[in-house]
This record gives sequence, C-alpha cells and structure tokens, in this order.
Amino acid sequence: MRHAADALPEECCGLLMGTRLDDRVDVVRIQPGRNCHSGDRRRRYEIDPQFAFDAFRQAQVDGLAVVGFYHSHPDGTDSPSQTDRDESWPDMVYLIAAVPNRLPKDCRAWRFDGNGETTECPVFVQGDQTHPPR
Repeated sequence: MRHAADALPEECCGLLMGTRLDDRVDVVRIQPGRNCHSGDRRRRYEIDPQFAFDAFRQAQVDGLAVVGFYHSHPDGTDSPSQTDRDESWPDMVYLIAAVPNRLPKDCRAWRFDGNGETTECPVFVQGDQTHPPR
C-alpha cells in the first residue's frame, strides 16, 4: 500500500513472488516496479519488460515463482477494470489497491481464467517483504 501512495497520482505496479499450491498463493517477496506506460499513467500501467524479465529470472534463481502482479487504482476501487480483465494473464494473481482521496484504503486479489471469468482469491503475504526497485 505504501507504493500505491508514493506513486500518486499515477498507478503503481510490481510483481508478487512466492509459491502456489493448488488454489493457495503465498507471497514471500513484493518487487515494486516502475510504471512505464506511454499514455496516461493515472489510468493505466505497464511494467517495464526488462524489469519483469529480470524479476522472473531472479525468482527462479531464488526457488520462487512470479505468482502475480499488483497495481493501484488512484481514486478508484479494488475491483478489476475492463482493461484489467482484457490484459490479464490467465491464472496469475492480480492484487489491486484502492487509493480513494489519495489515501490507501483496501486491496483485493483476483484471478482471471482467460475465458472472461473473474474470481476473487485469498493471497497470503508473509511479513514485510518489499524489496526496492532495481
């Protein structure tokens, strides 16, 4: 949530690293990224491709997996937008932080199955495992 507040008025974004067993997702590392979207970053985000590639590689070296992504909705809700649905990767977890009135409020995690189905899912975050952007 700190990253969401720090990125205002733009959307923040980053990766969630951890483990997945059946429907359980455990996040052991949160890797903040930089929103490099070329348009209005207050309404859209794009994770830098090189950052994502490096993070996927480092997760593998560390015996982890990238289990999902996170981003914020400044002055929005913690529910997925149509753009979130359209651009999601199937079976990845998407943690969305709501930041109404410039104050971080709530966050929820979602899964998209690739066929239009959206499911809220529990995510277990182990401690404060935020790592600074590289």
